[in-house]
Amino acid sequence: MKLIYLLLAHDQPKQLRRLVSALNCDDVAFCIHIDQKASLAPFMIELAGMPNVQFVDDRVSVNWGGFSQTEAIMRLMRTALAYWPDSKRMYLISGSCYPLASNTQLLATCDTDDQLIKAKFFKPGTPRAERASRYNISDHPYLNKRWVNMARERTDRNVLLELQQYIGEFLEKLPPKPDLGMPFHGGATWWGLTADAVRYVLDYCDQHPAFVDYFRFSLHADESMVHTLIANSSFPIKKGMKAFHYVDWSPASIARKKYLDVDSLDKVDWVSQLFIRKVHPDLSSALMDRIDERRAAPDQVVWGTYGD
Repeated sequence: MKLIYLLLAHDQPKQLRRLVSALNCDDVAFCIHIDQKASLAPFMIELAGMPNVQFVDDRVSVNWGGFSQTEAIMRLMRTALAYWPDSKRMYLISGSCYPLASNTQLLATCDTDDQLIKAKFFKPGTPRAERASRYNISDHPYLNKRWVNMARERTDRNVLLELQQYIGEFLEKLPPKPDLGMPFHGGATWWGLTADAVRYVLDYCDQHPAFVDYFRFSLHADESMVHTLIANSSFPIKKGMKAFHYVDWSPASIARKKYLDVDSLDKVDWVSQLFIRKVHPDLSSALMDRIDERRAAPDQVVWGTYGD
């Protein structure tokens, strides 16, 4: 297999099947991590009979902002390399993503050594850098802001908020972590790395546990740990690289949990954006139908010609 899609999902099994069906073609395979908090059975039923699909066995209970998401990503990487050691490139995407680029063009990215990852340098002391340099324990549900905010009906919500404030004030008084030893970089969680770069990340983390520990008690390590390693390596990042997903951050979109609808079609950049997110099987069905039509058109290879 030339191209492996690493998929993080926690809900919407039918949408995951539609995503896999859209990306499925010769020379591709799918490695899927389902949040341990979700039942695996519905996803296995939906994807039964789909070729070249492998689920991660040792699943992680993923918490927003916590290192658990990075751990899930690393388990995806390890599983994919174990099953397809001769692959060329891997794309990390979520179950709520959908492709804009054609499968032909996505496969063509296997023919370049460029790393498709947004990795921006952040100076020490900036808020983004302090997400990692300061201690954070978002993997504990009582201290996870999103988990508590979702528990608005809980009678103990005020107690949890007070606990968060107390622990937060304690963590802020701790001295910064030891120096990382390399310039800190960050960007969007999602990337398209060569298999050699994925192997390098895993080998480095295995050989430098202190580096992993630096990010283990940080906020949103999924947006910085891999990015920092690649940016400080000899692997070339595509020049002018930007996030290759279209995401709508408008207030109206955020109010509806950023699910896209057919009105989003006129806002995407078919040349530089390879995927969109977030989609919903019902709210975004018309949008995905239109995208499918464009991806199947005779001139499909011009779409997603990233950076050209």
